[in-house]
Amino acid sequence: MSDEWEHRFSEEDVSAFVRGQAAPTLVEEIEREMAHNDKLRAEISLQQGLRPALSEIATGMPPGELGWRRLEVALADAPQSNETSAPKQPDYWRIAAIALGVAVLIQGAFLIAPSFAPNESRFQTASQPEAAIELAIAFEAEASIAEIGTLLDNAGAQLADGPSALGLFRVRFETQQALIDGKILLESSDIVTLVARP
Repeated sequence: MSDEWEHRFSEEDVSAFVRGQAAPTLVEEIEREMAHNDKLRAEISLQQGLRPALSEIATGMPPGELGWRRLEVALADAPQSNETSAPKQPDYWRIAAIALGVAVLIQGAFLIAPSFAPNESRFQTASQPEAAIELAIAFEAEASIAEIGTLLDNAGAQLADGPSALGLFRVRFETQQALIDGKILLESSDIVTLVARP
């Protein structure tokens, strides 16, 4: 309250004066200040007016330490509810949700991570010529994916692109010699209809 009023006394000093517990020197200083400070006089009058009402409320309340002890005894004697006495069961749905979230994150990391062939260059400048170690291949319409995969593995080729709108696949070889050897094998296969330089 003393922050709202303009005087040099603390709130504790004013409260002690109102309760009659202030030191005699403090009582003299406050009375001297009250003689010419209307705001201090108004604050003390307000607190003196509130004091009887507050004392009536305080008499209805149990004494401090004794009141706490009574409350502790009352709480100790009160019957315990089933919620607090039963051991808490783990939330299985939360554990399952966390496990599912971790699985989704791991799977997403594998899907998002770029996949490159072991010797595939990841970056190429615009001025850098691309090595022409590729062939364009067309397969028979009846050829299965398993047959195509086996043939490409035997030829030492890796699928680079395709099929295009014309049904052409681009395959890549690691070296020029691997391209020559692979081309011979691809041309001799029954499921290949076309082998050409792209």
